[in-house]
Amino acid sequence: MASPPSRRGTGAHRARRPAPRLGFIPEVQGLRTLALLLVVVFHIWFGRVSGGVDVFLLVSAFLLTRSLAAASEAGARPAPLRTILQRFARLLPVAAAVIVLTLLAAWLLVPRHLWGDTNWDALAALFYVENWRLILENVDYYAGGDAASSLFQHFWSLSVQGQIFILWPFLHLLGYGIARRLGRGVRGVLIALFGAVFAVSFAWSVWLTAADQQVAYFETGARAWEFAAGSLLALVLPALRLGPALRALLGWLGVAMLVACGFVLPVESTFPGFAALWPVAAAALVIAAAGAPTRLGADRLLTRRWFGGLGHYSYALYLVHWPVLILYRRLGGLEEVPLLDGLWIMAISAAASALLVHLVERPAARAVGRRVPGFVRAGPLRRTPLLRPARRFAAALRSPRIRSTPAATVAVCLVAAGLVAGGGELVRSQLAAAEAGHAQDALSGGTPAPSPEPTEEDRSPGWDPITIEVGAEAPGLPSVADPLPGAGSIEYEWAGEGAECAEYDTPPGTDGVCFESLGAGPDAPTALFVGNSHTQQFAAIGYRTAEISESLNVRLQAGPGCPLRDGDLEADDACGKTWRAALDYIANERPEFVVLVGTMSAAGEADEPMTGAPEWIEQALESSPGTSVIVLRDSPRFETAPYECGLANGWDASACEVPAPPAVDPGFIAEVEAAGGTWTDLSEHICPDGVCRPQVGGVVVWFDENHLTATYVKTLVQHFADAVAEDVPDWPAELYARP
Repeated sequence: MASPPSRRGTGAHRARRPAPRLGFIPEVQGLRTLALLLVVVFHIWFGRVSGGVDVFLLVSAFLLTRSLAAASEAGARPAPLRTILQRFARLLPVAAAVIVLTLLAAWLLVPRHLWGDTNWDALAALFYVENWRLILENVDYYAGGDAASSLFQHFWSLSVQGQIFILWPFLHLLGYGIARRLGRGVRGVLIALFGAVFAVSFAWSVWLTAADQQVAYFETGARAWEFAAGSLLALVLPALRLGPALRALLGWLGVAMLVACGFVLPVESTFPGFAALWPVAAAALVIAAAGAPTRLGADRLLTRRWFGGLGHYSYALYLVHWPVLILYRRLGGLEEVPLLDGLWIMAISAAASALLVHLVERPAARAVGRRVPGFVRAGPLRRTPLLRPARRFAAALRSPRIRSTPAATVAVCLVAAGLVAGGGELVRSQLAAAEAGHAQDALSGGTPAPSPEPTEEDRSPGWDPITIEVGAEAPGLPSVADPLPGAGSIEYEWAGEGAECAEYDTPPGTDGVCFESLGAGPDAPTALFVGNSHTQQFAAIGYRTAEISESLNVRLQAGPGCPLRDGDLEADDACGKTWRAALDYIANERPEFVVLVGTMSAAGEADEPMTGAPEWIEQALESSPGTSVIVLRDSPRFETAPYECGLANGWDASACEVPAPPAVDPGFIAEVEAAGGTWTDLSEHICPDGVCRPQVGGVVVWFDENHLTATYVKTLVQHFADAVAEDVPDWPAELYARP
């Protein structure tokens, strides 16, 4: 009796047959064009996002799954590594070219103090992790603010795509293996697999968007469902049978939804949770409506050669439009982009993208023997004298003698662009180190003031003060072109020396910092600086005092943006835990000194008293009566960074001078002193003569809109010592020599 036919002879594992020919879908190219135009227009004139990027995410997965699923159904086992290399061999050449060109433009046109972040952004973009770098920067309160966005910020979506392009082929291989083991059709297994990815990722996206929308916007897991939606669409599309009238209706509905998305939805605050279903559904409707031409459908627009043909330039245009926009705005000093300027930005971006397609993308595709997917043939470069060198270069790249493999193409792009970005950062870091050394030399001063040779019994803190003539010690010095600490090191001016705290640490899972500098030995007094990022900036007073006197240990414990208002101490959040952890440290270790900031400054307004500070001081002194608590007034904040203003307008420009904020409420000062704290206000030394300037005494005062440079704070140590001398006599008194 003959055995029954095996189920393994069905579905994905029938005898191998040629893969079905995947017809070109012109509506997809038109959809890309529409999405790109929305992205560019909204970036230039509206300063917000449009939902167009979500279309790119769906379309990229749609095309990838459409190809891989068809091959699997034909019996071809997925080869993830080959697929990944082929994909990146097509994407990387243009991306690497844009990264290198953007870096060159940045080094020529952007102030040097921004080069460090630019170099690291370039490396993150090159290796498709820019979204994670942006997450770290955005949730990190200490990252500071720049006058303009990163030139590589738009690479976040390409980074997410790159990560998905690595994961998706392996998911297809998994689906293929499951189908083979179960004797099922590959398509059905893949529908179940990507359906599960969609469900899990969408649930995570909704939760994370509600919990931390800023992180969710860039996070790969919160975006994976959009790719899964594109894969599901590719898998079910062959089974859809829609009539012309319905397709016309759905097509126009999708187009209308996509155009309206950026106007109707608050994209910046609601994506990518439930709200992102809108552009994803819009794109899905347009693709689902694709098919035979209709009389009145959206295909009448999307499939036009002049419209759909632009889709081939969408990738290059997306890559170049953002750095062109940011550089144009920076050079023109534009907060908003007028209509004519926006048209110039679009024209420059379009010309650059056309050159990239003709000179980089097409030759690179030919070199690996591949045709660009979804390619719409465009005419050759016009035969004008200006373009003859470009045409010759393109012709040389098209030569049959130039051949490559996907792996070689990927390697060349990574190495070439990586050397440019990495080499630039190496040079910048060396210059920054030299500048930091110059700043340290300036703080070290000249020969110490003469003093009798001390004995061990006579030695006391500050016995040999240092003479310096910069910063707060020399407010009358004229401005210099490149003030200390130097343009190359200005962005690394955070105070945070020492080892990670061993006990009573900042709570895990927060962005807080905790450092201990115990170089003076176990018997030396300890100064605890506790609070927010402005407390961290003032911790440089402690570090410099310890360095000069050699008689002080310093502990810094700070949480980003942590105020101390009524109720904050009891709050069950990172800030409340930070303040309570400091109280535990004080109760058990009993430091000699505690320093905190007692107000919260605001641009153009009076300081807000931290009304919870008196209660916190009372609790600290109750457990450690011998501790001296010093309460500093906050440093001023501004609408724009004074350093940027000085660079743009001149260090002595009146536009960069801001009146010092008004005095703090005397009633609050009385409360602080009644609780046992010593009130200290260094405003007259931060803003001499009642005016806040970008530099004082040849030193940059602020490195962003509100944080003091560590170099300038280190010039305040004698003024601080003088201010607390009467109430805190044990603080080292002689640090900088007086003339």
